[in-house]
Amino acid sequence: GALLDLSSTGGHVRIANGLMPFEGDEVTLRLVDAGHLCGQVVWTGETSIGIAFDQPVANVNDLLWPEQRGAE
Repeated sequence: GALLDLSSTGGHVRIANGLMPFEGDEVTLRLVDAGHLCGQVVWTGETSIGIAFDQPVANVNDLLWPEQRGAE
């Protein structure tokens, strides 16, 4: 899948070819060079899901490459 949005409390992920998880499923978001984040699916769409993380992320910018960060 592809990470579309990330905040300290959750993320929006587009699901690539594969099985779509159900609302309430436990999931692990594996990030390139940044380990992983565990959470629960809180909503599903046709091709994407929303995840609420089990633990807040202290500094989201530390998980993103410079070109992925906002103007700030």
